[in-house]
Amino acid sequence: MRLIRVLGAVVIALAGFGCRPAGPAPTAETAPEVIPPRTPPLGPETLSIGDGVQLRLGAEETLLPDGALGLHYMPDIGVGVIDNEPGKLRLVFAAGWDSYRVEGTDIKHLSKANKILWPTGKETDFDNGDTGISQVLRAGGRLFAIYHAEDHHGMPKMQNGDPGFYAGVGLVESEDNGQKWVRRGQIIKSAKPKEYKFFPDHIVRGAGLPGAVNDPTGRYAFVYYTDLSLQENRGAQVCMARADLNDGPPLPGRWKKYYKGEFSEPGIGGNETPVLSVLAMDEASALYPHATYSDYLKKYVMVFNVNNWKEAQGGKPPVISGIYWATSADGIHWSEPVKLLNDYAYQMLGKSMSTEPTVIFDGREGRTGWVVYEHSPKWIGGWVDQSVVGGVPHFMVGRRVELRRVDP
Repeated sequence: MRLIRVLGAVVIALAGFGCRPAGPAPTAETAPEVIPPRTPPLGPETLSIGDGVQLRLGAEETLLPDGALGLHYMPDIGVGVIDNEPGKLRLVFAAGWDSYRVEGTDIKHLSKANKILWPTGKETDFDNGDTGISQVLRAGGRLFAIYHAEDHHGMPKMQNGDPGFYAGVGLVESEDNGQKWVRRGQIIKSAKPKEYKFFPDHIVRGAGLPGAVNDPTGRYAFVYYTDLSLQENRGAQVCMARADLNDGPPLPGRWKKYYKGEFSEPGIGGNETPVLSVLAMDEASALYPHATYSDYLKKYVMVFNVNNWKEAQGGKPPVISGIYWATSADGIHWSEPVKLLNDYAYQMLGKSMSTEPTVIFDGREGRTGWVVYEHSPKWIGGWVDQSVVGGVPHFMVGRRVELRRVDP
């Protein structure tokens, strides 16, 4: 079947996602090199996002260059916010296989990083190979964060020698306002077991790459994730689960997946129905969904990647692939995506990439802020030949965002 071959290529493309080796930290005497994000640079622009609203995007800026604070291959998976107030910003995000708390006075002046989560290395654990925190939830005065987990044990290797993986979504909690984090277990597991293959060379499996948001009423916590099982010929698309906080904190066992119009299936092993699919975009995949809420719009905002395998694997420029924006009144039904920028949506040696975006609003109004993502103008991995001239691991960039209502 042609579609099976297509989906196989999609997963081969996704395999690049897992390749995030942590490089050596720079010496204290060496300042990290600030790499220009791209040539020509991305300048300011204004986009129509529907409902009489315009989105103004500022120029792309380097916020944290490769090697800054001893970090490489970052900010992987997404960016979670602990505190965001004048003179104080505390974030959590992944660099390499581990996750860090990163602090500063603002997004352009981050000055300190501390490791807070890392793989267990224990073959029976769902997170033995990767632990990438993406976003933060709050419930009952408690602080939680979700993370992308990978089980590497027994998985076949990719062409570059890196392990394939079975993805899941884990939960950590902090009882001291983000200083230390404690594992609470797995909250999302694929409907298909680790052994399931949609096609013979299916080496990237499970359900992961998550984002999360509290609903504005405070009753629900939502998790969005990409289903990598490829079941039902639907490709890799965005699914979701919900925890009712009236029943207590969003611990394992309290999450229900969205399936056929209802939150009816268990988070661990239940069935799922995509809530956002881009398969109509020439058989593309939707990856790295990260949501937040804008009180200004009275809507949820999601930024995510679209990956068109035909571009990446066929040596074509990224016309469909890139970072997209969508909105939703209920967190379930999403608007037609609007493209923010074109770029490849995963790591390829020597190629440009821009992935795993997150919107960080300045305050509760949700009108101005940043879209933050990882970027490399010429990506270089840490496990293969390092001969790509000018190559660099991905690093943190961002663009200012401002929402404006316009008269009809």
